[in-house]
Amino acid sequence: MRRLLIGALTAGVVFAAVGCDVPIPKRNPATEPTQPIPAGGGGGGGIPGAGGAVQNPGGAAQAVRGAVQRTVTAAELKDLHLFIDTYSLSSGKMPTAPEITAAVQKENKKLHELLADGTIVLTGSTVRESCWAYQKDAATNGGWIITHSGPERVDAATAKRWITGQ
Repeated sequence: MRRLLIGALTAGVVFAAVGCDVPIPKRNPATEPTQPIPAGGGGGGGIPGAGGAVQNPGGAAQAVRGAVQRTVTAAELKDLHLFIDTYSLSSGKMPTAPEITAAVQKENKKLHELLADGTIVLTGSTVRESCWAYQKDAATNGGWIITHSGPERVDAATAKRWITGQ
């Protein structure tokens, strides 16, 4: 069994080192487009009768920016949850919104910006088993909420129930 395994690994290494000779096609300038292809995910449907394609504003690049923003928000929400959870467990009471804001201003600039511009909203709850903070439009479009269980992405109805405490 050991010889078979060693033989298979050796064959794999030799094959990877040697590679395979796949011919690379030569470029033919006569068949290549004369206009450069725009970067940033341009091509989306065109306007009929306009004589050409119209680029989608943002396109794929905007979708990537949105995903990055969601990721940043999720990471910041985890930091916020960790702070509130640690504070409440060590002191025996929930921190107030001003206490959270003051601590975040010193420790996490990005999170402070998200709180200041209203992207993340603190509820000011004094009850541990409630919603502590939420993403701005979570109650209408769904989004992130923070509860004692941690950050969670939820639909609009669930977010509204947590935010209103019902």
